[in-house]
Order: sequence, then C-alpha cells, then structure tokens
Amino acid sequence: MTIPSLSNTYITQSKMEYDAQQGRVDGFQAALGNAMAKDDDKALRTACAEFESYFLYMMLKEMRKSVNVKNSMFYSHTEEIFQGLLDEEYGKMMAKAGGIGLADMMYRQMKQEASAEE
Repeated sequence: MTIPSLSNTYITQSKMEYDAQQGRVDGFQAALGNAMAKDDDKALRTACAEFESYFLYMMLKEMRKSVNVKNSMFYSHTEEIFQGLLDEEYGKMMAKAGGIGLADMMYRQMKQEASAEE
C-alpha cells in the first residue's frame, strides 16, 4: 500500500536534494573557472578545499548507506535528514583539518596546467 502524499513528499525531497547537489557542483565549477581566469591562488585553494569537502561528504553519505538502520525501531525520516546534515558538517570539518590531500593535489595540478598554458 502506498500513500500518495508520502510518495510525493519523498520524490519532492529527492528532487530538491538533487538540485542542491547540482547547485554545489555548478558553484564549484564557476569558482574554479573564476580562480583560474584571474590567476587567484587564494580563490583556487578555496575552490579545491570546497571540492574536497563535498567529496568527503559524498563519501560519508555513501558509507552510511551500507549500514541498514531502516529496520531499526529507532529509525525515523528526521534522523535520516539529521545524519545527512551531520555528514555534510563532518566533510567540512575533515577538509578544514587537512582532509585526505585531495585539495592540495588538485591545487598543484591546476597550477601546473595554468603554468603550462602560458
């Protein structure tokens, strides 16, 4: 038995989540393009750090999917939303603390490409 309003709510939430993620990707691409065009090291480092933060968030989100908590009596949709927000914050904190080196590697690669174009 499906309840139409709940199904529609889930579809709407999924669409909003997709739009938000696409907005972050588009924002990253714009920030990266602006930093490369202006040859702004600080903006380039910031864009790379934001990407690493997003990457870590997505990694945590996918890792959390491997744990089956939906069958738990303590599961709720509210908890799922909270966990998503928490994973996003964890990604930001991990990137700020040095991350996994992705931002530094991207920065070096972008600088190398920029110097090769000159």
